[in-house]
Amino acid sequence: MSLEEVARYIQRSFGTKNVVVAGDPNLRVKMIGDEWLKPMVPEVPVRWISSGDPFEVPPIRIN
Repeated sequence: MSLEEVARYIQRSFGTKNVVVAGDPNLRVKMIGDEWLKPMVPEVPVRWISSGDPFEVPPIRIN
C-alpha cells in the first residue's frame, strides 16, 4: 500500500479530506505506528513507536 493509498483510505474511513501526510506519495507503507489506526488499515502491521516525552523542555544554558 502506498502512502497516498493509506491517506485516501483514512480519509474515506473518517469521511473527511482533512488528512495530511508527509513524504513521497508513492512510498510503500510497511508499518503504521499508531494503534488506533490498526482497524482502519488492517493490511499494514502496527507497532508501537515511542516518541519520547512530548512535553519535555530542553535545558537552557545561560552564560
